[in-house]
Amino acid sequence: MGGLPTAFRATIEGQAAGPTISIMAELFGKNLERIDFPVDPDDGEAGYGSTDCGNVSQALPTIHRYIRISPDGIPGHSREFAEWAKSPLARTGMVAGAKALALTALDLVARPEELQRAKDEFARTRG
Repeated sequence: MGGLPTAFRATIEGQAAGPTISIMAELFGKNLERIDFPVDPDDGEAGYGSTDCGNVSQALPTIHRYIRISPDGIPGHSREFAEWAKSPLARTGMVAGAKALALTALDLVARPEELQRAKDEFARTRG
C-alpha cells in the first residue's frame, strides 16, 4: 500500500483514510519547525504503515503525518523495525510529533478562523 496516496490507504477497519486537511497539515509543519524538528520530506521510497485513523477521518478533519522513528531502508513490521521503535531516535520522533500535534490543536483552538478553514475544507472534500 505504500505507493498509494494517503486518501486511499486502507486501515485495519477497512475504512479508507479521509483526506489530509491542508491547513492542519500546514500548521503541523510550522509547529515542527517551531520546535526545531526537521521535516522529513517524502521521497517516495518510504513504506508507510497502516493507520487506525480511517474511520475517524471520515467524520472529522484530520491529518495523516508520519514521523521518522527508524533509518531509511528498515522494513516496517519487521523485527529490526521493532528494535528501532524503542530507540532514542524513535523516542525523539514521537515526542516531537506529540508536541507538534498538541501545538496544532492549540493553534486551532486559539484561532477560530483557522479551525473554520479546516472545517470548510473538510466539508468540501465530503462532496
